[in-house]
Amino acid sequence: MKNIELKVKIDNLDSLSNIIKSQSSFQGTLFQKDTYYLLGKNRLKTREEGDEFEIIYYQREDKESSTDSKYFLYQINKIFFFFVKLFLNLFFGKKKVVEKRRDLYLYKNTRIHIDKVKKLGDFLELETVVNDKEKYDEYKKEHSEVIKKFNLNKFEKVAHSYSDLI
Repeated sequence: MKNIELKVKIDNLDSLSNIIKSQSSFQGTLFQKDTYYLLGKNRLKTREEGDEFEIIYYQREDKESSTDSKYFLYQINKIFFFFVKLFLNLFFGKKKVVEKRRDLYLYKNTRIHIDKVKKLGDFLELETVVNDKEKYDEYKKEHSEVIKKFNLNKFEKVAHSYSDLI
């Protein structure tokens, strides 16, 4: 799967949050615990979100501008999840644990995450989902439209994963 992504640090969450609420569809509030593993340039993490458990592997350049991300996501049951975490800890070693509250909004094919990250503060992430490689330019246009619509160019761009920032 593929996304076009951008992450910014937010200073004034309230004003931006109000604009996003009026222009997109609220999908819910998520409480996520991501455990990152030592894997070099690429990233591997497990995610605990309520009663859902996932393994996520992704490749993304550390760029302050919008960048493409390729990812693979596997949902697994709770019992198997804890065995997988144990195996990953032993085999790769744990890098960091990141806990966050995520308000999820949707604008067309773009997921908008307003994240309150423990020990780091407030961030906004855009993930424009590329469902059809043949229409990549259309998704790129939508991604740029969302950046403009929410005036995200005025915020500090963040190149790195939350696990790199803690």
